[in-house]
Amino acid sequence: MTTSEVKWYSNLKVELRKYSIDVDDISKFAKVIDNIRSEYNYDAGKVIKEFSDLELLRTNHASLQMSVNSLQGNIGKLEQEQSIYQALVNMHRQTMSKYKDLEAMRLGLKELSFLWDTLNEIAFANEIPVEKAVKKFLTDGEEQYDKKIGFNLKLRDCELRSIA
Repeated sequence: MTTSEVKWYSNLKVELRKYSIDVDDISKFAKVIDNIRSEYNYDAGKVIKEFSDLELLRTNHASLQMSVNSLQGNIGKLEQEQSIYQALVNMHRQTMSKYKDLEAMRLGLKELSFLWDTLNEIAFANEIPVEKAVKKFLTDGEEQYDKKIGFNLKLRDCELRSIA
């Protein structure tokens, strides 16, 4: 190696260190220079544009990552809301099913309202809470069911005898 080559190498090394470029591993540095030659034909404008585009892409990537995180949070909230609404839908389906059962028994809203008003009147007349009146009404119906059936059979028998 000549003195001029050593001087050139030393000057190059000093110059590159000014820009924090380590040239101790010259093969890595050579690969970078070769890529600049093969991709951009040493055109500084193309190299600068590429790195500008790269910086823009990094900025966009960071922005998109923040959007992704925000959207994932929204997805979590929406999944919770969907779960709540699904539970409400199921509850309303059960209510509608019971309502349809009552309608099949000919107990529509009009009849249920009449029954509720009657139970309220019973509670008021007897000065008891409505819940107690409902419980008593159901208990009385259950306890007197057999007597009522037997009474109706006797009435029917009497009617049949009077016709005959």
